[in-house]
Parts: sequence; C-alpha cells; structure tokens
Amino acid sequence: MNIRLEEFFEKNVSSSWLTEALRTLKLDNVEDLEKKLNKSSLEGINCQTYPDSKDVDIQLNTFPEHRNFVREIVKTDDISKDIAGGIDCFISKIPQVLDKNAHLIQLIQEPKFTLFGDQSLIDVYEFMRSANFDKEQYIKQLDLVYSKTQGIFFVDTRFIHNAGGSIVQEIAIALSMAKLIKENFEQADIKIYFGFSLDSKYFLNISKLRAIRYIWETLLENEELETQNFKILAFNSFREQTLYDPWMNMLRNTVSSSAAFVGGADILVPTSYDSLFEIYGKEDCSEVGLRQSRNSLHVLQEESGLANVLDPAKGSNVIEDLTIKMVHESFELFKSFESNKDLKDVFEKLSISVREISQSRKELVRKRKLVLSGINDFANIEDSLLKRVKHLDLNNDDTLFPAVRMAEEFEKLRFNVEQAKGSKKIQILLFGNLAKLTARKIFCQNYFQSIGLECVEFDITNSIDEVQASEYVGHVVCSTDDNYSEAFEKISGLDLKEIFIAGNKYTHDKCTNIYAGQNVFEVLEQFVGRVY
Repeated sequence: MNIRLEEFFEKNVSSSWLTEALRTLKLDNVEDLEKKLNKSSLEGINCQTYPDSKDVDIQLNTFPEHRNFVREIVKTDDISKDIAGGIDCFISKIPQVLDKNAHLIQLIQEPKFTLFGDQSLIDVYEFMRSANFDKEQYIKQLDLVYSKTQGIFFVDTRFIHNAGGSIVQEIAIALSMAKLIKENFEQADIKIYFGFSLDSKYFLNISKLRAIRYIWETLLENEELETQNFKILAFNSFREQTLYDPWMNMLRNTVSSSAAFVGGADILVPTSYDSLFEIYGKEDCSEVGLRQSRNSLHVLQEESGLANVLDPAKGSNVIEDLTIKMVHESFELFKSFESNKDLKDVFEKLSISVREISQSRKELVRKRKLVLSGINDFANIEDSLLKRVKHLDLNNDDTLFPAVRMAEEFEKLRFNVEQAKGSKKIQILLFGNLAKLTARKIFCQNYFQSIGLECVEFDITNSIDEVQASEYVGHVVCSTDDNYSEAFEKISGLDLKEIFIAGNKYTHDKCTNIYAGQNVFEVLEQFVGRVY
C-alpha cells in the first residue's frame, strides 16, 4: 500500500496528536495541556510544546564537524590510560610530567607563571578578579601574559553556573568578557575559547550552546571579522554532582555530554562520576570512573552518531524557540552590562542576582520539587561517607560567586546523622488496608532515607506488640485520612516521643505532618536537631 507521508502528516498528525494527548493525560482542553507540558526555567524562559515562533531558522555557520575530547587535570595523575582511551589533550594549571605523546593545554590564572604547556589558555575572569576588576591593571596583566605565550583567551563562565546562576546570566557575562578582549586586543588572529558548564536540563543546554554560538557569530560577521577563531568547551556541571549515590552522576554527566554534542560544543571535557572525592575526600578518581567518562563520549559519538549531522537540532520548533528566547534575553542583559562602565559594579550586582536564583533553586531542592535522585529522593541508605571524605565544606575563595552544589544541604545533614551516636532507624506504623497505603509508605521511606535512616515498617492494624519506642528515633503513622483517629487510639498508650503523620489533612497534638510540597529539608533539619 502506498502512503503519501507528506499528505498524511499535513492532514492528520497535529490534530490527532492533540486529541490523543488530551485523552491520555485526561485533560479537557489545549490550555490545560499547555499548563501540563510547558515548563519555565528559573529566569522565566518557557519551554513550550507548541512554540509561538514556528518559522524561526537559526543558521550556525561555525557548527563543528569534528569534536575533541579533553581531560581537565586537578592533580598529578597517571594519564596513560586516558591517552590510550582516546583523550586528545589535557588542561591543567599545575606542571605535569606527561607522556611524550600527550598534548598539554596550560591554564594560566595569574600573572606569575612558569610556562610548561604546549598551548596556553588565559583565564580572563581570574585575571579580572585578582585585579579587583581594575580595568587598567587586568588589561596590562593579560597583555603581558599574551605577549609571552600568544595563548588563547579563555572566557570561562563556570563560576556563574557553579554559583547557581542562570543560563541567561552565563551567556551575557560571556559576551561581556569576550567583547572586552576583542576591544583591547585587536590582533586579527586573537582566539577566544568559551567555557560552559552543562547540567542535565537537556533542551535548555542544547539551546544555550546554540545561542552563544549564534550571537558571537553574528557579532563577528557584523564587524567582518574571522568567525573561525573561537571554540566552545563544554564541562559537566559541578553544581549537580553528588557525594552520596555518586553513580547517579554517570547519568547526569551522560545527559550533559549528549547535550554538548547536539548543541555544538567543539571540545568536550568529561568528568568522572566520583570526581568530588578528589575535592572533599581521601581518594582520587577511580579507574572505572575515568574509563566510563571516556566511553560515554565514544558511545555518543561513534554508536549514537550524534556528531554525524551538522546542527542536528536545527528545525526543531521547541529548541529553535528556546534558542531565540535565550538570544534575546541574554543580549538584553549583555547590553545592560555594557551601559554600566563600572565593571566592578556590574559583577557585584550580578552576584546579587545569581544568589537570588541560586536561593530559588535551593528552595526547589528543599521542597523536592527539583529532585536529585539519591539525595532528596530515592536515597541509598547503604551509602556512607565516613571513610571516604574528610569534610563537606568547599574552599570558596571567590567571595562574589562562591560555588554551591545543589545537594550540599541534604548531604551535610545526612553526614551529621552518620557521625551522631544512637539509633539510625525510624518505624513506619501502618494502619488499615495495606494495598491503599503503598504510595504513602513509599513516600515516608523516601522522606527519611534522604538522611540515611533505615525505615522499618509494622502493621499495627491488629496488634501493637512490635512497636518499640527505645529502638527507634521516631515513628511515622501511615494510614488513610479517614482512619487516623482510630490509628491514634490504637497507639495512645505508648510512650512515643517523635511522631510524624503521613499527609496534611489529619493533625494531632505534638505530631509533625509530612506531605508533598512542604519544606522537607527544614522538617528533617529540625528533627535531627532534636534527636541527635
């Protein structure tokens, strides 16, 4: 049977898709569907199912045909396996004894340095920060370093991302720093590399890379400058990494690496899933972690074929719409930076704005509206950090933009519980039809497992003989709303000190209700403070 696909899609797909979507999601109209599927980022950029700008066509003339894999080295590591495993070169700010076949890119962050790399990356922000944003001083220092190295200017925006900033802020500050370099170093062969962190927000990160490429391309073309003298480096997000359940970092990093391919990063810098233990702990990245970080890139490139098509996201209404929104929003913010001639004031005001967005994200994590698997939901209670880390405090020397990990608060709270003496068990008291309590029971387990407590369940419908106050740090009464009165009558003679109620409709004196949407972290923090 011959099917004319063009005619079929034209006549049927849009309306039938809508009908099926409404039916499947049990919604009454398109407005309800849009509310369900359209998401908004923290800076207010909407990811729409049916974008308004369906005719947007973003042409990226410098989209890379080839990708390089680069490892960033923070310690003196054995890199022979990375070389054999397909890593093209290495970035480091500390001298290395390297394999003769290895290519080293030296990261220079201060005026006094010893040249040891095959190539140099000059970190623009670090020079600005060390000069306290005094333009005359940092331009002089950058000029001195460039004259010695003929290096590449590195516009690294990771400090914004890791401090909790938004995509719009990252792009805008990248444009501001890159423009400053272009204005003060007018040599035709000046090269600029942009550095961006990518988290697991897939479409947003694809659009972020496409947006910065489109804007910078356009600015260079308007000034009739060479458009091939810039590249984009994509790093896995530091702020999204976790110490507990670090294997989840594999998934996060793979998603962000996939976004880097599709979004058009020239250079991908993979991170081992256990890289945080180099910072906080007593161990180096594992060989398994390093190998997995390499292999995920090879699988994405060779088996998934993500690098086989130039700009594979081109023509996607959702991503094109997101990209153009980011272009507009970030360019407006960039223009506001340019209108303020006091660069220090720009960064100080930006710092306040970044902290506000970081705080908004923190609140979402606290309320579990932003789920970090293995941290604030679905935690693995077998995990322990006692023998693996020395501390959970990050050395932040950047006072304007201190790095903040999303999991930090929950991890510190759980680590405190690990270190505390006493029981690490909580009892879930089930009352009523157990089949109707499954969802609430799982909710209760996930709630308290996020601080490492073992949840032991008992059915008290017929007997309370196994309810023991001394062996547990608390008890959760879990029933249906209409059965709570009877459940509390059942346990009224027991001396239970810390009692929680699953749900928020039934309340009882001196009991704490736990329910979806509340500030989970705050409840747990107060609980830990009372019992430990």
